Amino acid sequence: MEAPRLARYWCHLCSRMVNPVMEEDIKCPVCDSGFVEEMNGEGEEVDAAADLEFSRDLSLWAPILLGMLSGSLRRRRLRR
Repeated sequence: MEAPRLARYWCHLCSRMVNPVMEEDIKCPVCDSGFVEEMNGEGEEVDAAADLEFSRDLSLWAPILLGMLSGSLRRRRLRR
C-alpha cells in the first residue's frame, strides 16, 4: 500500500515551494498571500531550468498583480 503523496505548492510571491496553510483559502505560510499554485509532478516531463526561469519571471509580477487587486477592492469599498 502506497503512502499518499502530499501536494506541492509554489508561492509566486516568495518564489519558493511551500506547504500552504489549508484554511478557507489556501495561503502561503511565509508571506500569507493566496498567490500559490499546486504543482503537479506526475507524468510531466518539464525542463527544470526553463520552469524555474518562468517561475522567477512570474514572481516579479506577483506584487504588481496583488497591488492591482487590492487597489480595486479598496475603490469598490469606497464607492459603497
